[in-house]
Amino acid sequence: MSDREKERDEDRERAEKRKEGVEADPHGTGNFIKKPPAFVCGVIITIVIFYIVAIYFAFQAYKEFKGIAEDTAGGPSNLNEGANIMAYGTLEPRR
Repeated sequence: MSDREKERDEDRERAEKRKEGVEADPHGTGNFIKKPPAFVCGVIITIVIFYIVAIYFAFQAYKEFKGIAEDTAGGPSNLNEGANIMAYGTLEPRR
């Protein structure tokens, strides 16, 4: 085998390895799935912050609407006396 044939074979092998690398990494950046793009991280962080804030406001709304329901149901101020249906099953506070 001549030197020229060896060089061609080596070039073909390098081209095959390069081709396999490009097929494994469709973007051709060499950073495939090693680190996500900044946009994706930003969206994920935004969604997490949104859910934390949404949970807080949902809890506050729950307390408000439960207070309204208890006021509407009427009955004694001590909710454990049984006149208020909202108090059914509540426990005595610990002292």
